[in-house]
Amino acid sequence: LPLKLDELCSQRILTCEVKSSEEPKPKFKLFQDSKEMFVQPVYDNGTWKVTLQLKVLSGKFRCEVDVNSGKNHTEKQITCPGEDLPDSVPIFLILIIMGSVVTLMIFLALIIYCIRRKNAKRHEREAEEYALQIQIENHMQQRKLPEIPVSSGCNPPSQKSRLPPSEQQQQVAPSKSCPHPKPPRRIKERP
Repeated sequence: LPLKLDELCSQRILTCEVKSSEEPKPKFKLFQDSKEMFVQPVYDNGTWKVTLQLKVLSGKFRCEVDVNSGKNHTEKQITCPGEDLPDSVPIFLILIIMGSVVTLMIFLALIIYCIRRKNAKRHEREAEEYALQIQIENHMQQRKLPEIPVSSGCNPPSQKSRLPPSEQQQQVAPSKSCPHPKPPRRIKERP
């Protein structure tokens, strides 16, 4: 019985086939590096076939067929190009993840930098406004006229004849000749 062992590297498929009649059904045994794999044979157009899809199609493969107590076997060393791909895929994924993390870190650093720069500009503007406000207040304090002593300017109400409180209020309200200056307002200093 001619026994054929073929591989299709692009799809990682291994096929073992033997030309035989439909009856009796042959018994197939398929090995990859001395590890037995169990697959049921399929009859198609005068050929019994076992097809196996593998993750890695590299190594030593052996196919044994038993038909009517006649045994036959074939062995084949298979090395498919690009079998390093499953090993390199995790490295590729690790590189993608690392690149994404680095990009994310740079993006976060830029966001933090922009926020700090904006806050620094705001603090600088507030400091300038505060300095200008202090300068204006100092200038206004220097421009104030000296206060007139109370005894020299107005006659104190004790020298006048005593008026009832209602008349006294009427007299005080319209008279603006003797204003009582308010004490200067103190500004709280910022730390």
